Parts: sequence; C-alpha cells; structure tokens
Amino acid sequence: PGFTDESVPSRRVRLDSDDILAHVVRGGRAINVADGSADPRCSPEFLNAIRSRAFCLAPIPGRDRVQGVIGVDRPSSGGPVPEEMAQSLVLFCGAAGLALENARLLDGIVESENRFRTAVEKSPDAFAGLDREFRIALWNPRAETLFGYRAGELLGASLAEVIDAVDYAGMREDVLGGAPRAHYDVGGLTRDGRRLELQVSWHSQGAEEGRARGWFVLLHDRTEEKRLEAHLLEGEKTATAGSLIGGVAHGHHPGPVPLGY
Repeated sequence: PGFTDESVPSRRVRLDSDDILAHVVRGGRAINVADGSADPRCSPEFLNAIRSRAFCLAPIPGRDRVQGVIGVDRPSSGGPVPEEMAQSLVLFCGAAGLALENARLLDGIVESENRFRTAVEKSPDAFAGLDREFRIALWNPRAETLFGYRAGELLGASLAEVIDAVDYAGMREDVLGGAPRAHYDVGGLTRDGRRLELQVSWHSQGAEEGRARGWFVLLHDRTEEKRLEAHLLEGEKTATAGSLIGGVAHGHHPGPVPLGY
C-alpha cells in the first residue's frame, strides 16, 4: 500500500487536467491532502493505485520546468502528513532538483567536451590550446604531423618553439592588449628545420578576472599554397618578358632617324 515504485511511476496525466498531480506540476508547489476521498482533484483511480487517502505531493523543481513529483504518506497510521514532514519533503525535492540539474549540466559538459575533442583530433589544420600563461596544453594530431613534435614533447612549452620568435612576440603583444587580428601570416619551423608559411588565428576561452582563461590557436599551413603562388607569378613574369622579346624580334621597333645638317 501507499506510494511504491509500482503504483506511481507508471501513472500518466494531462497537465491541463484537474488531476491532483497536474495541479502540483502547474502550481510548482506542494499539496498536502488530508482526505483524498473528499478532494475532487483526487480521482478514485489514483486513490486506489496508491491505496492511501492522506498524503503529500511535492514537485521536483528544475531550471525551467518541474522534473517530477514525489509523494509521501503514513501507511502505518493512515493519518495526515504532519506539516513539518511536508516541509522536509519540499526541502528534499529542492535538493533533488538541484542534483538532477547539475547531473544534466555535467552530462552536457562532458558531451560537449567529447564533441570538441573529436573535432580537434580530426581537424585538417594544426590546433593548439594554450593556458592563460600561453603554455601549450593541447596539441592535436595534425600539429604533430606538421611540426614533427609529439604532444607530450610540447606540453607546457611556448608556441615560439614552432613559430618565428619575432612573429610570435608580435602576436602575443596583440593578444595581451585585447586586440588580436583575425589572422596573422607568420613563419614557422618544423623539428627537422623546414621553414613553413603559416596563417594563424587566435580565439579566447572565456574570461576570468578580466582576462582570458586561455586561447585556442589555429595554425593553417600555407607553405605549398605560397609556393604555387610564387611559381605562377614567376610564370607570368616570364611570359611578359617573352612577349616583349618576341615583339622586338618581329620588327616592332623604332625606324631609322634621319640626320640633317
């Protein structure tokens, strides 16, 4: 008898109905019923299911909705629920609601972090996460391939290990001043000494005490792109010079200048 795992969880009611549970959810507050048989909000079906006539129902509050309803009664005596017990139930439901919200928030954070980590690991561009002291805290697989350093080798180090020192100092000064550019074209250096042409963009990680908690840094390799651009430009210059030479060879030059006395 009373509120059991079998008698209540399976019950479904319309929120716009006159059912006692709907009243608790819509009102967002506890209802202490001394005699359910005399309360029009308590249907015979509900009373038969819980096998009790006196009980207290309290909502489990959420951020923007009621998450559930908890009911208690006194099956040993069958008497009304004392007011102090009803207040204890309300406090318990408030704590339960907070715990559930925090659990959902934590689940959301974990899920969001998992999505972010997957995106970073599969990114076609090199990606570095820096803490507020500009130390490398994250180094994705593409960064390992591009620069030749494993993540464990650079954790706690500076990006100056892989970016031209002068370029890095300029970017850091802009970032500390709160006015980083959309992107920077800088020089990079791999572990085996190869020079790279990089396009770098900075994104802050929230704020704490007026200062970013850290930064996400995207390092796009433009070395091959720059090489092709230079090759095309050189080809255009060669074609232009060839046109000029060809014009001279076909007689497109000034005629003889007459001399007189």
